[in-house]
Amino acid sequence: MKSPGITAIIVNHNSETEIVKAIRKLEAQDGLVDAILVIDNASTDNSVPAAKAASPRVEVLELGENLGPAISRNRGMQAAKTPLVLLVDDDVYVAPGCIARLLAHLDDPRVAAVVPRLILYPDNELIQLDGAETHLVGSMVLNNARMEAATTPAEVSHIGAFSTSCVLARRDVMLAAGGMDENYFIYLEDQEFGLRLRGLGHKLVCDARALAYHDRGAGTPNLSFRDAGEYPKRRAYLTMRNRWQTILIHYQPRTLVLLAPVLLLYEIASLAMAVRKGWLSQWWQAWVWQWQNRQSLCERRRFVARNRRLSEASSLVGGPLPLAPGLIGKGFEARAVAALTAIISGYGRLVRPLLPR
Repeated sequence: MKSPGITAIIVNHNSETEIVKAIRKLEAQDGLVDAILVIDNASTDNSVPAAKAASPRVEVLELGENLGPAISRNRGMQAAKTPLVLLVDDDVYVAPGCIARLLAHLDDPRVAAVVPRLILYPDNELIQLDGAETHLVGSMVLNNARMEAATTPAEVSHIGAFSTSCVLARRDVMLAAGGMDENYFIYLEDQEFGLRLRGLGHKLVCDARALAYHDRGAGTPNLSFRDAGEYPKRRAYLTMRNRWQTILIHYQPRTLVLLAPVLLLYEIASLAMAVRKGWLSQWWQAWVWQWQNRQSLCERRRFVARNRRLSEASSLVGGPLPLAPGLIGKGFEARAVAALTAIISGYGRLVRPLLPR
């Protein structure tokens, strides 16, 4: 298969061992990757020279400070010279034939982006996600998360959001949509971008027959959570802040009114959890941030409203609340979450026919 022109854009921060493996996997994609652009966020390890040594086709754009994945991916898309871009993390390894499978879906001009099934590495047994959706309460739902890869059907599906850990996309469409929202820094920035693209009328696809492996590793200090231990306060702040950004930017007035009871209930539960987990300051700071950035939120909301071709409500889903595995303990916490899920799911089924179309 001849490449239509693909630039792999790898966001890197202190990932010396992983990025070399990621680059080598890209080089093995039957010549479909024309260029590899590494966007480095002020790494202090040997990852930049290691990336350059991994392939003569690697170019590095050094940002000089850690600006986060949203800004990094935008800089990469702006610098790329090919019609297609593969946004990929420095710890994601694409399997043989992955890009070829993804590429086939872009024969349809209505498809803006396509993602593979992402599997947790190194155990290779559990699915991280088959694309994503936006829950009624504004959080990101990972499709088929923690399901057994061997026994979960690998299907092609239309999705409402995605993870930019690995996504093949049309560069011009991404930039015309405004690129990734740079107010997010990290967490839920890809969910918001997917919701925006869907609102603009574009299609997003997950081909679960195409595989990529996400190295769990140790993660980023003060941000990553690996199913156990103390949940980082900075991560809690960013996810609470960014969830409300997404709601305030995208939810139409009718949606906000109809979902007000469950949004209020979920926020009360979030406050209770913040108190229980020691995040009360972070919860408050997340709300203060919305007020301090109200002008920017209004401007972004107007952009979405002006260009919307499809209601955001068509991309909202119900079901289990999307909480990080290991965050909720057993006993009282588990029972409280089960009750909250039942109430929100029941109310969602009731009002869904009334949401804007």
